[in-house]
Amino acid sequence: MSDPELLEFLKRHEVRTMAKDIAKLRDQEAQKEKEKILKLQAVPKAPETAPAKEVPAPRVAATPSMVLPGKPSRFSKVLIRIFFVVLILFIVSNAAAFAYWLFKKRGAQAPPSPPSQQQPREETSRPRGFFEGVPQTTLFLQEREQLFSGLEEILKQDFPAGLTRLTIQTMDAESSVDPRVFFQTLVVKPPENFVSLLEEPFAVFVFTDAEKTRKRVGFVVQLQEPKRAEEILGAWEPDMEKSFALLSSLHGPKDNVYTNLFGTALFQDIPIRFQQFSLRDSGLFYAVAETNFIFSGSLDGMKEALGQIKK
Repeated sequence: MSDPELLEFLKRHEVRTMAKDIAKLRDQEAQKEKEKILKLQAVPKAPETAPAKEVPAPRVAATPSMVLPGKPSRFSKVLIRIFFVVLILFIVSNAAAFAYWLFKKRGAQAPPSPPSQQQPREETSRPRGFFEGVPQTTLFLQEREQLFSGLEEILKQDFPAGLTRLTIQTMDAESSVDPRVFFQTLVVKPPENFVSLLEEPFAVFVFTDAEKTRKRVGFVVQLQEPKRAEEILGAWEPDMEKSFALLSSLHGPKDNVYTNLFGTALFQDIPIRFQQFSLRDSGLFYAVAETNFIFSGSLDGMKEALGQIKK
């Protein structure tokens, strides 16, 4: 066999071989598909379930929509502030005007009543505690705070020469004014340890000179510890003028003999400590006699008071 014929034969043999291979491959694939189908047919079918019923969605009630107000403008804010400021000022001014009107109305309806005084009368009955056999008079006050103005008014009246015992009586109290109330009302500020030594009896007096041109106020009060009181009084002397300033103003102004130092005078062997204000026998005069503290606005008044106490 020649070479061309051999080549042709080989080609044909190769074609037949390829055809066999292809046919064999197809048979294998068909067998695999058949096996798959048999397997699927062997699996039991799942029971068919009824289709789920559709549940209607709940109906939601429609809510009315709210329209929010818009943000106020800057000009509106300023107007609102001005309105509130004017309103507050209006209320405050009206309240102040009403309070002032009410105050004026009450003041007009209840004017302060002047203290009532009783004309001095000469009596020879024994006063309680001090000054036996001297004239006495009573100063009636609506309130304790009227004591200074009451003394001013009663000093304008006529008194007999010498001592007159002055009983100070307030309408709101049955008893007369005690030394503590006397000091407090006349703004006298003694040391506390001195006030604790004071006790009843207590008496206020008015001294009138022989010409009846000068009247001076004084008082006398009993002491618990006279020696201790003298020590306290000595320490109080630098401030005593200031303490008795209101009471001393009842006796007139100071003149060129005024001194801010205390001196000592003797009367019946009793030392009198004094600070002179004027030649018209005015100043601060005090003494401790036995168990008594005596204060006077004049030296002659002090001597008269000491003479009455030593009787």
